[in-house]
Amino acid sequence: MASNKRLIYFLAFLVIALPVITGILVWKLVPPRCEDKEDESPTTPTTTPTTTPTAPQTVSPTESGPWRELRLPADAQAVHYDLSLYPDFYDDASTFYGNVTIEIDIKQKTRFIIVHVLYLDILSTQLINGEYGNVIPIGRTFGYEPNQFWVTETETAMDVGARVLLSISFSGSLKKSIVGFYKSTYLNALTNKSR
Repeated sequence: MASNKRLIYFLAFLVIALPVITGILVWKLVPPRCEDKEDESPTTPTTTPTTTPTAPQTVSPTESGPWRELRLPADAQAVHYDLSLYPDFYDDASTFYGNVTIEIDIKQKTRFIIVHVLYLDILSTQLINGEYGNVIPIGRTFGYEPNQFWVTETETAMDVGARVLLSISFSGSLKKSIVGFYKSTYLNALTNKSR
């Protein structure tokens, strides 16, 4: 009986300790992905900006576009996501930041890439031609809150069959709501401590 209790306590400890240890190791060992390092010069000169301005533009209430539809447009289809999340919930902090690179197939000629966002602050947006690796110039980016969209509009239309990489850096709060990525606590019945 005593050995069963020890086994249960050990398993409970592992369930709690392993995610915490993994989070600490990731936080300490994985360097943040910063796109704008001041002390490094770019390897290839570009005449157009590689990311959007820090402040996204707004869209006029009367302006029409594919962002007004409830469903994502079928002309650009996501085929793969690479997502990195960096939560900071130590010492009562409740924020996170992250990066996502979405591989997208262009099914119909378009100037718009539209993705879902909710409760995120978008820090930068970059669009790259997946075949050649060159930056695709972005005309503007903006959020369309009624449909929870983030819209990236290119300066020129992308051709059918193109594969593009949309990279977005973002931050958010782990306390905003219990939707998506959030922080939660519980009371440990054995120790009477909040976890």
